[in-house]
Amino acid sequence: MDDAAEGSVNWYASKRAIVARLDGIVERLATAGVAPDTVTLAALPVAVAGGICIAISPLAPIALVLVPVAAGLRLFLNLIDGALAARPAVAIPGVSCSTRSAIGWPISP
Repeated sequence: MDDAAEGSVNWYASKRAIVARLDGIVERLATAGVAPDTVTLAALPVAVAGGICIAISPLAPIALVLVPVAAGLRLFLNLIDGALAARPAVAIPGVSCSTRSAIGWPISP
């Protein structure tokens, strides 16, 4: 192993560790029948709100305080969306089995 690889971070392994902590939330959403696309759509207003805060910041600089909150919530929803989509019972159009395998997602039967 070379020095560059020794100090590098495996982002997919880190993501899997983070997503594993969300299993309870993901399980409840899946049991309730929430689709990954629904979570994606729920994240849209969050992203728009963050953009609006940036747009109005010249007039109200305090609005910039909300940008990291919106960004964090958007990233959280993105993790939930991905975890829901990675469940074996969920088919994802356009995502091949080799892609799912490469990033550690289970492959649907």
